[in-house]
Order: sequence, then structure tokens, then C-alpha cells
Amino acid sequence: MKCIFVYNLCKTLPFNKLDVKNPMEQKGNISKKELVDEIALRTGLTQVDVKLVVECLLDSIASAMMKGRRIEIRGFGRFKVKERKARLARNPKTGEPISLPPSITPLFEPSRELKQSVHQALSSTLPRSFSNREDDR
Repeated sequence: MKCIFVYNLCKTLPFNKLDVKNPMEQKGNISKKELVDEIALRTGLTQVDVKLVVECLLDSIASAMMKGRRIEIRGFGRFKVKERKARLARNPKTGEPISLPPSITPLFEPSRELKQSVHQALSSTLPRSFSNREDDR
């Protein structure tokens, strides 16, 4: 029941309109703790409750991917697992060919909406050569 309340509350919040003056000036990564702090501030929930929800979400995504399943969050993107074939690569230092075995890797594909939102938010801060690219829109 609490999860439904949190979901409905979060749907009404303007997460796509962050209060950011210049996104490129903010350096560094956002930690899980900072993410929890931000969500707790926006929702009014305790940091302990938000941390539990965030950890459950991440655990659920990882668990589904470990079973080979895709997770699709409309308007955000898809988490999936990709099989990579065996291939020949080169050692960058020596140029010597190296045989790489097949592997399985987790992958995130952003949705068109997320790509457009990020592009719009950052286009004024990008060099002109990046902001004129049509293939990212």
C-alpha cells in the first residue's frame, strides 16, 4: 500500500523540471545517498523509507536482469542484458591481437523522451557542434 502511495505522489512531482541553473557546472556523480536525500525532500517521506524503496527498486532491476529479463519503464528507458559474441581485439600498447570470449553484459537504453529532455536541458551549454546534431533528437 505504501508503494502505491509513493508511486502516485512521485507521478505528480515535476522531476523533469529540475531547479538547475547550469547543469554543466555541477561536477561529479550523484551518489545513492544524494538521490535518497532529494527524493525524501520532494516527497516528505523519511530518508529511511526512501532508502528502502530505492534499494528495493535497484535490487528488483538487478534480479530481473540476472534472470535474463528486460525492464521497461515508459518514458525513462529499458534495462536489458546483451550477449556479446566472441571476437578478436587488439592490445592498445602492443597492437597484438587478443581473442575475447563471448560475454553477457547489462545495458541501459534511454527512451526517446529521456533523450529529448536531456538534450533540451543541456543544449544551451554544449558546444555548437554538439547542439546541431540531428541524430540524437
